[in-house]
Order: sequence, then structure tokens, then C-alpha cells
Amino acid sequence: FPSHDKMFDIDDIAPLRRIVDDLEARLTMNRTLSDSGILTPWDRLNKIAGPMVPGDLVVLSGNAKIGKTTLALNILLNCAQQGLPVLDYCLEMRPERTVTKVISCCRMAAAEDLTRDDIIVFRTKWGNLPLYFGYSYNLTPDQVFDTIRESTK
Repeated sequence: FPSHDKMFDIDDIAPLRRIVDDLEARLTMNRTLSDSGILTPWDRLNKIAGPMVPGDLVVLSGNAKIGKTTLALNILLNCAQQGLPVLDYCLEMRPERTVTKVISCCRMAAAEDLTRDDIIVFRTKWGNLPLYFGYSYNLTPDQVFDTIRESTK
């Protein structure tokens, strides 16, 4: 087959051959292809999905009301508990509602059953975690992306 390495002269586009060569070099140096990264709190999911590494885009998709947001918040909370700063930028709900979901998860209680004491216990135990929340209903997609990029500096 002819070489198509120059087919795309675009940054961040790599031909299969170069990627395979890089993988071979990694195996030669490290003897493994496994990436160390961020794991979820669930061994079974980690075994299926592997660790999340910088540059990954993780998409949770599914029908409405099946727990996608709750799953994502549990993963974020787990990361924050490990001292990793995390940002939840939700386009669907304000931070107060999102944090209510987080408290519900931590207290193992439905949002409507939470009490003032639940909030106090949560604040005492987890109030200083590096967990941040962003939201906006009036920004353009580019402004949202700029805000997220700025928060990672």
C-alpha cells in the first residue's frame, strides 16, 4: 500500500501507522500499554472502561431518568475525595439543584427527604472538597468552552 502519511496535514490528526509505531515504542519502553489514570469507585466499571486519562472525552448517554447525572456526580465526588479538583458544568440545572443531588448521594436519601442536619453533616464532612460547579443559560457554546478552558489553568 502507498504511504498516506501526508494525506492530512492537520494538527491532531494521526495516521494509523504512526499510532501503531508509538504503541510499539511504548511497549518496548514500559512493557505495558495500560494507562494509569482516574478510576471510578466501581471495580466492574473500571474493568470494562479502564481508567480515565487526560485528553479523554467521556460521554454518558442513555434514556431520560436512568441515573446519568447521578453516576457522573458520584464519579466527580470520588475524584474530589481523592484530592483531584473537578468541575461539573451542567447546562440543565443550577448548582443548587446539582449539589442537592450530591448531598442525596452522600446521605443516601432522596432529595425531598433531606433535612437541615443532612446539609450540616455534608458540609462538615465534604464541604471543603475541590468540587466546583459551573452553569449558564445565556452563554454561547464558545463562551461555555472558554469558561471551562479558563477553569483548568
